[in-house]
Amino acid sequence: MNRDKGDPQPNLDPSIPRPGVKLIDDKLVRRVMVHRELVARKVRNRSRLQGRAHIVCAVIARESSGDPNAVSSEQAYGLMQVRQAALTDYNQAHGTAIALRALAESAEIQVEVGTWYLDHIWNVMGSLYDALRAYNAGPTGARRNPAAAQNYARWIIDRALPRFSQEWSA
Repeated sequence: MNRDKGDPQPNLDPSIPRPGVKLIDDKLVRRVMVHRELVARKVRNRSRLQGRAHIVCAVIARESSGDPNAVSSEQAYGLMQVRQAALTDYNQAHGTAIALRALAESAEIQVEVGTWYLDHIWNVMGSLYDALRAYNAGPTGARRNPAAAQNYARWIIDRALPRFSQEWSA
C-alpha cells in the first residue's frame, strides 16, 4: 500500500523513543496491563502479532484506555473498539455467529476479534504502520482522512509502544 505523500515510514523500533515525544503515563499503562494475560493468550496464534502483545496493549491504550465497557460514538465496542464490520469479517472468516451484544459484554471476545482484525489487516497492508492507520480508519478511511490515521499510528508508535515494550520485557 502506498503511503500518502509527506507521510514517511516512522522508526518502528519500540526500544528507541523519539526525542522530545512524551510517553504515555504510568496510570494508563497500569489500566491496560490488567489485561496482560488475556492479550498474551490471544496473540499466540496470530501470524504477525505472535510474540508482540505489546502492540496490542498499545492499541488498547489508544482505543479504550483499558476500559472493556467503552463504547464510541461510532458504535465501536470494548478494549479494542471493534466495529460491526470487523465482527462481520471475523464471523465470515471463522464460520461463527458472534453477536454484537456478546462482543460488547466480553473482553475475551473483544480482544479475540480485535487481534484477529489487526493481524489480518497487517497481512493485507504489509506494514505495521499502514495496518495501524487502517485499524483506526478502516482500509479506505485511511485514504479519505490521512491526517487522522497518521496521527493515530504515530501516537501508538511514538508514545505507547516504547512504554509497553518496556513492560513486556520487564
